[in-house]
Amino acid sequence: MSVDIDSITRDLEKDLDLSRFGVVPLHELSVKMIQDDAEIREFLEVCVKQLGTSPETAIEVGVWKGGTHIVFRRLFKKVISIEEKDVTALTVARTIVEPERSVMVLRDSASPETRAVLDNHLAGRKVDMLFIDGDHSKDGVTSDWLLYHAFVRRGGIVAFHDTAGSWKGVSEFISELREGRWTEEPLRLIDIDSGARMGISYYVVR
Repeated sequence: MSVDIDSITRDLEKDLDLSRFGVVPLHELSVKMIQDDAEIREFLEVCVKQLGTSPETAIEVGVWKGGTHIVFRRLFKKVISIEEKDVTALTVARTIVEPERSVMVLRDSASPETRAVLDNHLAGRKVDMLFIDGDHSKDGVTSDWLLYHAFVRRGGIVAFHDTAGSWKGVSEFISELREGRWTEEPLRLIDIDSGARMGISYYVVR
């Protein structure tokens, strides 16, 4: 079974029930994907190759405009997103079609209490993918990785956004993972970089 990557990355409106807000254009709700198109397409292709065409669950740290959550839902059966409570996150949560496939944890990702919420929700189940795109400070990205990477199953994917150099804290932490400062052995991270100064770096859990 093949996956149409084009269909995954377009027409975000199909996953939003805009009728709850009347006839409202998507852009007026500020829901959009803040990703480089080429990079997210390549990353989705990696997910399909590594995880198959119908993986179960993804965790996304950082919702912001909500579009990436919706894109991930086209591939994963359930997406759990963590974001501090704000208007955009609430808009996505309230307008999403098939709400049982979306879990919005509107809390600070750096809080151990938030991790406990996920522990309770997953009840020991592992997830297929973790996408870290929250606090871009070094302390922030370090905290998000420390708190959530253990939820990912063996053979699953841990990914980071904005790794191409525009965010120093993210780049520094990625370098430390490559050097083995946080693990018994250095992690082999693979970079997806279209030159748009965003970048996605990921590794497969062994």
